[in-house]
Amino acid sequence: MSLNLRARLREETKKSHQSLEESFPFCNLMKEEGIEQSSNEAFYRFHDLFFDYLKKESDGREFYADLLNVFEKASLSKDRLLQVESREEKLAMEYLLLGSRMGNRLLLSKNPKIKECSFAAYFEMSLPANLWEEFILKLDEVKESEAQDRVIHLANHYFNVLKSPRS
Repeated sequence: MSLNLRARLREETKKSHQSLEESFPFCNLMKEEGIEQSSNEAFYRFHDLFFDYLKKESDGREFYADLLNVFEKASLSKDRLLQVESREEKLAMEYLLLGSRMGNRLLLSKNPKIKECSFAAYFEMSLPANLWEEFILKLDEVKESEAQDRVIHLANHYFNVLKSPRS
């Protein structure tokens, strides 16, 4: 029996996810020392990865609009934005976006100092439970193995994009 896309994503992106958590700045987010620099760099990378997606998905979707608003207030350069168009790109992007929200909740519980950092608003935004449930339903709709393979490939690629330093 073949695995559904959710199970495949969890299993087949595990190494990329772990590699991201072991790289700067993400490996330092649990430490109090240097937390301002590490959280700023993480925020910049999240901005570059998620901004375009949020801009396209925020219309009528409060949580996405709120996240976009945090990014827009930062007034960062838009020259490194990742463009997202296809269904598979959107699913892979949403996997990282929604997953990062859950990761931020854990991060805040382990290192409350992040609440004192410049971009604390981003890290403190909670994920509405219904969004994760809606996302799981979208994943369940992807039955074709080629489409599943593409979502997984893109999710791994997006993890690697987050590891890339801003120039």
